[in-house]
Amino acid sequence: MPVSIELNQKRRQHNQNFENSLRQARIELIKNIQQKRGSKVFVFYSHDTLDAQHAEIFFELLQEVGKQEKLDLFLLSPGGFADQAFNMSRWCRQYATQFNVIIPYYAKSAATLLSLGADTLLMGPSSELGPIDPRILIPDDYGRTMQVSALSIKDALKVIEGITEDNQEKALKYMPLIEKIDLKVLGEYERAIQSAKQYASDLLHMSGLLKDKDVEEEDANDSKKKVPKHKNIAHHLTEGYYSHGYAIGADKAQELGFNVVCPGNDGFDPEVWKSVWRLHKLYDDMMRNNRNERLLTENLVEYRQVMTVLETDTFSVPVEKNFIKDLSQKYGKR
Repeated sequence: MPVSIELNQKRRQHNQNFENSLRQARIELIKNIQQKRGSKVFVFYSHDTLDAQHAEIFFELLQEVGKQEKLDLFLLSPGGFADQAFNMSRWCRQYATQFNVIIPYYAKSAATLLSLGADTLLMGPSSELGPIDPRILIPDDYGRTMQVSALSIKDALKVIEGITEDNQEKALKYMPLIEKIDLKVLGEYERAIQSAKQYASDLLHMSGLLKDKDVEEEDANDSKKKVPKHKNIAHHLTEGYYSHGYAIGADKAQELGFNVVCPGNDGFDPEVWKSVWRLHKLYDDMMRNNRNERLLTENLVEYRQVMTVLETDTFSVPVEKNFIKDLSQKYGKR
């Protein structure tokens, strides 16, 4: 066998052995958390937009896990589409007597929505939720569709309104910009906002996450009305923050009335949190280093990278995504 082929085979075998050792390390951490928590741990760890593909795989694997007395969802996600997040949360409740979410780092936007269906949130010093910012698909000037934050549309309208208020001259200057706004997009925006509120309210009502969820209080939209607390919290999470990236840590989540458990409190062993954080770092390393490239042309490289992992102590399902990288933009034309 030629030396070059032999070396490549040994390199591939070495890499495979290394990946297997990391998988074994993750299994040991998952089992450690399960043993100390008396639960079944199901990992959904993603750097990608949560969408219908993820939800379908999630449901299939949840069926494999089966009905559990206590299910801990280990969750990291930047968010995505509210419909799928709502379904994933609802399914977890169907398959568990007690459903908890472990948040090692961030569960933002639609992932926050998913978390609202839990009975308990396990959060440490690094954990954060975020405002529920539904995403909608709108066409661009070239006929393609792109994902846009529904709240960003509202914010843009507020900026224009603030600039042009009581100033007819400025209003006329901004009129061409206002005329470009698609009424269909505005309608989709309003439906997305109201849908996110409804999903959040429904999940908070069916779960044990929010304390005093049915207590009547003054409506955030109308001081003359009374509504259950879970409706006000849903409104606050959807429209109550200036920044989509606002970090709702454990302290802020507790102020909202959520059932949050932190290391050292309520039976949350600090050693468990150490395992949670180490498990997070193993997944993060896997995402950043698991990439297969192939040259398409002189300047274009196609690569597949693992962006999402669904895992338990008995199965591992990595979900890859295709990317195209234009080398000429970074290095100049070859």
